[in-house]
Order: sequence, then structure tokens, then C-alpha cells
Amino acid sequence: MSIHLKEGCVPLAKKGSPGKWRLEKISDKPLTPQEIKEIMLGIFERVGRDPFTFIEMDEGGATVIQLHNYRIVVGRPPFSERTEITAVRPIAKVDLMSYSMAKDLLKRLEERAEGVLVSGPPGAGKTTFAQALAEWYMKKGKIVKTMERPRDLNVPPQVSQYTAINGDMSKTSSVLLLVRPDYTIFDEMKQTKDFDIYVDMRLAGVGMLGVTHASSPIDAIQRLIGRVELGMMPQVVDTVIFIKDGKIEKVYTLSIKVRVPHGFTDRNLARPVVEVIDFATKQPEYEIYSFGEEIIVVPLKPRRKETEISWEKGKRLIYIYAGKGNENREVSVIVNGKTILTTYTDKKGMITISRRSKMGRMLSRYLSRGSNIEIRPL
Repeated sequence: MSIHLKEGCVPLAKKGSPGKWRLEKISDKPLTPQEIKEIMLGIFERVGRDPFTFIEMDEGGATVIQLHNYRIVVGRPPFSERTEITAVRPIAKVDLMSYSMAKDLLKRLEERAEGVLVSGPPGAGKTTFAQALAEWYMKKGKIVKTMERPRDLNVPPQVSQYTAINGDMSKTSSVLLLVRPDYTIFDEMKQTKDFDIYVDMRLAGVGMLGVTHASSPIDAIQRLIGRVELGMMPQVVDTVIFIKDGKIEKVYTLSIKVRVPHGFTDRNLARPVVEVIDFATKQPEYEIYSFGEEIIVVPLKPRRKETEISWEKGKRLIYIYAGKGNENREVSVIVNGKTILTTYTDKKGMITISRRSKMGRMLSRYLSRGSNIEIRPL
């Protein structure tokens, strides 16, 4: 996956795949200043004679070089206390169909999703997924461009790779608007300015796919807060795809409604509420709304299906929900095919039993084992 060389240290290599890698020694002998200097000069010499090798950035002792598909970062004083070289290669080139995606998601990506945010922790496979999606869009007859600094996406030649003009990515976005791409892949969005560029291009009608770091799916959306107006969030980003260990772990969609937020009762408190919806279950998992001068992100408990029988152990009581249609009536509680209790439900269809009672202790044992519960009206 990568090579790590540092003056006075043993050379190391990261081997494996995202989520399953190990760090191994290449040699037991530490690198001398002369050895690492020779390696560094050899890399710089390659820049001058290889048309597919170029310097992406060179500032204050930090140099980023793109050597064909390899990204090489050279750090030296004053940027680094010692000279070090890190070389990273593309881990894999994966076809989009290699990901376990539902047909509904592919359909959304093709027909509706034009503001996509791909997120995940470092090394999770975000860039690999973005590459696969870029190639997929290209094969669908779309014009695809990229915005990268450095340019390290492993994409077909038909996908043009643009970098920052004079260090300013906003100038690159101005050029992109002139060439009118159908989709633009914006790799490694980190700063507020990057998100501003993403928003401007999205509002200009360009399909955008941004790649950003996030430790959880909701964290990716929270990175937009303060950078994008609340009412514009679903318009700018309609699909969030969270990648972990090279797999799609979560997909969120965003929508906005004007209503009373969850947990509020006063109708006068109605306001725009952004719903963060699990794409697989179609259920809202978070609400985002303004409260005073703050933007609040509120997690929601999973909504119980009206016909679903469920149970919950409280501190003193066991609650069993008998399902819609079983309110205020006599029912039998059947566990593993055996009737263990006949009782009445309340107006909400709930059965409440003390955990200290004989029946409560027996139910606790059954429930802890994952036993099958059935409610039969009498």
C-alpha cells in the first residue's frame, strides 16, 4: 500500500488492504542521510525527464510528486525535522458493480443523485469508490472531470484530471464551468473554501461528487453545517455514501420539511427541518434544525412499525407492544409456541409487567435468550 522512509529510521512498508493491513520492516538497517538523499535526488531527477511525472506542490520543505500512478511526498527541514519520503500507490481499481449495492441505489446515482458526498475515515477506500463511480458515469455517456490536489485518482484517459491553478482551486472551478461537465469529482475536500466551491458548482447545475474525511456517516453531514445554509443542504447534497474497510456501510439521503421538530408539541415552533434518512429503511435517523442561533443535530430513535410486536426491559418494568389493532383488549402472550400469560393491553396496545414478579423474571429469561414472542387476541 505504501513505503515509509525516514532518515535514521528503519524503512517500513504498509501491506494488505484497507482495514486489513500490517506494517513490516523492509530492512533492519536504518537509512543514513546519504542514502535517503540519493533516493530523493533520484525522484527529483525523474521529474525532469519523465513526461508523466510532475510536481504537484512544493512549499516550505514539503514536496508532493505524482509519478505516473504513484503519489510521493518528500518532507525535509523546516517542514520535517528530518528528511522523509512516503510513496503511496493505488490500492485497487474496482468496478462499481463489485460493490454490494442495491439496484435502488444504482438507479438513484444514475437518475436523481447529483450532489453526492463520499465520506469515510482515512484509508477506508473513498478514493477507490470515487474512481469506480467516475468510470461508471463515463460509460453511461457522461462528461466527467476531476478536481484534485494532488492528482492521484486512477481513472481512464477520457476523464480529464484538473488541479489547482496557481494553488487556487476556485480558478479551476471557473474553467470547469466553461467546459460544462456532467459530473465533477472533487477529491479531498477539507477546507471551508473547498466546500464553498462544491456548493457554487452544484448550484450552477453541475453534478458533483465530493470526497471528504469523516469518522461516521452523520459526521460527513455535520461538516456542511456552518458552511452551507440549512435550507440549501438537501439541494446541494442529496446523497451521502459512507465507506469503511472498502465497503459501502451506510447511505443517507436528505430532505427538508417545514414542521414541528421531533419532541416539540407547540405548533408555533414549526420551522424548516432537514431530515437525514436511511436510504435502505427509508426511516429518518436524524433531524437538523435551527434553535435560537444554534444548528441542532438530533438523533431519532428507530420508529417502530405499527404492526410489529416488540419489547423493552426498563429498570423496573417489562414493556411489550402488542401491535396495532390490539389496543384495549384481552390477549395471550405466546413464547416459543407456549401460552404463558393472558392479560389486557392498554389504550396504546402495551402490556406492562413488573420485572420482580414471577412472570417478569420468567419473561426476562425468555427475552434474554432471544425467544420468539407472539401476541394472539382472544
